[in-house]
Amino acid sequence: MPLGSLPRRRRKRTLTQRVQFTTATTYLFDVAYGGSAVPIDSGPPIGLARRHCDSTDTDLTQCLDLTASYGTVRKFDHVERIALLKAAAYPVKEITDFCFDAIDVRKSRLDTVEDFKRKRHKRDAEARRQRRCLDGACSSDDDDTLDDES
Repeated sequence: MPLGSLPRRRRKRTLTQRVQFTTATTYLFDVAYGGSAVPIDSGPPIGLARRHCDSTDTDLTQCLDLTASYGTVRKFDHVERIALLKAAAYPVKEITDFCFDAIDVRKSRLDTVEDFKRKRHKRDAEARRQRRCLDGACSSDDDDTLDDES
């Protein structure tokens, strides 16, 4: 080995790691009020009961269908949500309260997004103004128009 040269490091070969599950446990829950599951459009939030009502175990070694496609989560519309809560023995008055609470949450979320956009727009406008000032295009007139916008 010549002086000043470093020995070559051997690269470790990375092995592909795999995980295989042999058993799947499915828990079944009744429908309940889901305060954190506020729908985007309308209707009351529905969710799962606190405790499961049934469970089943499935041997996955018998179900090796690699061609199965993945599904999507089904979304319930306003009427379906109300029907599910009625079927879960919630009184109509309580379902109405859930709907009003959901409206308040959606409005609050929308207000938060609008507030964020307004602050971002103001910050970006200030940054543009500062860049113009650094480029030498800043005059006292620019400062007057900024005061008018506030």
